Amino acid sequence: AAEGRRATGAAATGDGRPAGVADVPSTGWLWGTALARVAVAVTVLPIVVATVRGVARGWVPVSENALFQILARDVFSDHPPLLGLASSASLITGTDVHHPGPLLFDLLAPPVVLFGGPGVAVGVGLINVAAVIGIAVFAWRRGGPLFVAGAMAVVSALLWSMGSELLYEPWNPHAILLSFLCFLVLVWCSAAGDPAALPFAAVAGSVALQTHLSYSLLVPVLGLWGVAALLVAARRAPPGSDLRRRLRRAGPLALAVLLLCWAQPLSQQLFGAGPGNLTALLDSSGESGR
Repeated sequence: AAEGRRATGAAATGDGRPAGVADVPSTGWLWGTALARVAVAVTVLPIVVATVRGVARGWVPVSENALFQILARDVFSDHPPLLGLASSASLITGTDVHHPGPLLFDLLAPPVVLFGGPGVAVGVGLINVAAVIGIAVFAWRRGGPLFVAGAMAVVSALLWSMGSELLYEPWNPHAILLSFLCFLVLVWCSAAGDPAALPFAAVAGSVALQTHLSYSLLVPVLGLWGVAALLVAARRAPPGSDLRRRLRRAGPLALAVLLLCWAQPLSQQLFGAGPGNLTALLDSSGESGR
């Protein structure tokens, strides 16, 4: 039966998991679950400790960081932000451009409303924790507890290299590093035949791309590669296969999530006064400055 399932790419695995998701052996399940949970807890703990310590020591957003509090607070106002921060690329291109979108401000808005200035640090810490958990969940789906432990080791090395303050600082080049790493894992899972990763990849990729222009090539190219690989696998699967059924469910959801994530930049582009930011970014992308 297992041979037949592999040949058709259709049915679920013996314990009910869909095809394309790793068949984690039941032997040692309790040990494997404990290993994965400990690995995740050890990885998340430095983020939590750094954030709590920073807030307890009186961290508040100052200088450019204060813009994150101001714009996050404006999310619930009559004039919510439609774009990201102004980009230093304006100095090179000679055209005023912003980072593509305000999704980071949207995510920071609830903790800023609840906690004021320290809510910026709380929000960034929560985003990083969510990224770690997302990596762990899909590492488990691909290969079980050992994959989770390996993934958490990689994440822990990144956290160690960043230092404690960058785990809750909102400065946009650093605040989305873990979100982008999560996006990479989700794209890999999509390419490997797991459509459930698509909606989450849409969110993680949008956060990275909207927050900083340095991801303007990486996110679209890698995202398209993951989707293309998944579509090829689905095309090769027979009609009525499990992969095709899951893709028909996850595909429209991922598209809806993507459109929701980009509703504000698209609104500014289509209905804002003057030239849209997306047009300005495209027009200035080939300029060398003057």
